[in-house]
Amino acid sequence: MPEGRLQPNRPEENGYTGVGLTFGRVPLVLEPSGLAGADIAIVGAPFDEGVSYRPGTRFGPRAIRSGEDVGLPVDRPNMELGIDPYKELDIVDYGDVEVRSSNLAHNHAGLQARVGEILSAGAVAIVLGGDHSLSTPVLAALSEQFGTDGFSVIHFDTHADTGRPLATLSGHSGTIGSVEYSDDDRTIRTFGDTDGTMRVFDAPN
Repeated sequence: MPEGRLQPNRPEENGYTGVGLTFGRVPLVLEPSGLAGADIAIVGAPFDEGVSYRPGTRFGPRAIRSGEDVGLPVDRPNMELGIDPYKELDIVDYGDVEVRSSNLAHNHAGLQARVGEILSAGAVAIVLGGDHSLSTPVLAALSEQFGTDGFSVIHFDTHADTGRPLATLSGHSGTIGSVEYSDDDRTIRTFGDTDGTMRVFDAPN
């Protein structure tokens, strides 16, 4: 391909994926070796094959990165605490998961692998979605790293998302329900606020 033509960051990236501007203008790393020493790694999950009605969230990671950017300087001190996470933490952008359109199983596997690489490096993964179903591979990566009893989930949502999954691969809004109805005893606490009332649901009950 002629030099000077815009190239994707990773060879298999689709046109709607990939990083044009990193989150917070932090360094972009594309290999696990670049995660060494990082405290936080941002990773995009540009897929929406798990939705039941409204597609379009595949464009989310790129939009979030763009919407977060307000130009230089990139200082973000908390107004109450006066702490700037960009100064206190080593934050990198790990790019987007390489996805295949209409292949949710492949995309889940890719996200699970990327999050696993981040966790193995001792960093915290922040995932930019993406549809509801991304929680499933993220929880699987956590389980691989820490064991099913080595972590808990605090789930904030306007819906409990605990409905029994329909006949779909993702379960869509039943993602948390899929985990709750599984055989493991993972601790999940869901905070749902649909009518101004905060409710707490403890899985698997």
